[in-house]
Amino acid sequence: RLSLPPRLSGLLLAFGALAALAALATWSASDPSFSFATDKHPANLFGFAGAAFSDLMIQFFGLASFVAVLPPAIWAISYLKRRKPAQMGARLLVWPVAVILTAGFLSCFVTPATWPLPTGLGGLVGAGFTALARSLTGETPGGAAAILYGLILLPPTLAALWFATAITGAKLEAAPEDTEEADRTGILDVGIGALVHLGFSLRTAWRRAISRERGSAPT
Repeated sequence: RLSLPPRLSGLLLAFGALAALAALATWSASDPSFSFATDKHPANLFGFAGAAFSDLMIQFFGLASFVAVLPPAIWAISYLKRRKPAQMGARLLVWPVAVILTAGFLSCFVTPATWPLPTGLGGLVGAGFTALARSLTGETPGGAAAILYGLILLPPTLAALWFATAITGAKLEAAPEDTEEADRTGILDVGIGALVHLGFSLRTAWRRAISRERGSAPT
């Protein structure tokens, strides 16, 4: 069965999480995207691709988009330590559930006047939770009702996020020995060795050039 070395998997996850976080952090509602056409140059760090990605995430999940980055970041740390979180299949399934519940929880908060979207802080998904509450009670949750609604959503939200991040039950599966051996001689270590060798070669060439220059200087 083909599988990536643990450290390489960790690096890829970390890069993906950091890239997603950077795109979300530089999101602007006025940037061009699939839902907004403009001649304005995108201010997003990754240009139109980053603007389109972050706009879709914010539109659907609101501020819960930032929470979506957390589990892959925690998984990356585990893989970089050559440890595979147990029950990864289940955690992958719970991950989107945690994001959806977080969006619903954020929908309980009053939307500030500075929020640039017509949906609340939980995006379209959070608005779905609000619509569900309205269909059950006959009115949009507000005041004490919104607080109660948020308290109902908080425990399952934290439980799902806790499980998805692989923090719960610190049980970790050590990477198989053959995978670790492949990791030691894999692309990552070869690349590091090549960079170290290049550094030594450049230093040696620099010293030889200095020596020749000094030897040819007039006395």
